[in-house]
Amino acid sequence: MKYRIISEDPQPVSSYNCLKIELYKRVDEQTLKEIAAELRRSRRQYNRLWIEYFIKGIDTNKGAWATSDFKLGVLDLRIIGSPLSKINKLTKSTVSQSYDQIIGRWLNDTPGFEHLTTIYTANCKVYVETNYINETYGFYELIKTEENGKTRYDKVNKLSNNTDYFIIEKNGNLSVYDALGKFEEDKKL
Repeated sequence: MKYRIISEDPQPVSSYNCLKIELYKRVDEQTLKEIAAELRRSRRQYNRLWIEYFIKGIDTNKGAWATSDFKLGVLDLRIIGSPLSKINKLTKSTVSQSYDQIIGRWLNDTPGFEHLTTIYTANCKVYVETNYINETYGFYELIKTEENGKTRYDKVNKLSNNTDYFIIEKNGNLSVYDALGKFEEDKKL
């Protein structure tokens, strides 16, 4: 399995070391254990070794896909993000309602919060459906407008203070905004 060390922060005085690793793709739990063990073998001088794993192509600011923590030689491994099989299934999911045309599909790859957003038309109206990694979904009717040369979609039936809206960016990605500004950008599929 290929990976690269993004950063390493050894602290010999406290016998602690923290590694950030980039994986070239999502791996299964057994492969992750093997990588952790390999990294541990060359860093036995530390009582504690903390490793964060990031997937190549996913912004590291979205958080680690998985972590491993060696405390006094015992491995605690946690996979936060979804396995590749679930991501593949998510990207193949279809709109649950009948529709006329798909305007676009976008994937949010934030570890642990992965979801697919689809904007589509049906019966001369525009809708958004969000499919979540746990196989649930939600949908809303949208109103389409133009804003600064970009297409903006607002929810018709906003719940209480829900002011989220969508803008299709010039690069094709879908940004999600609220009253405080942009808080998410999903990749076009």
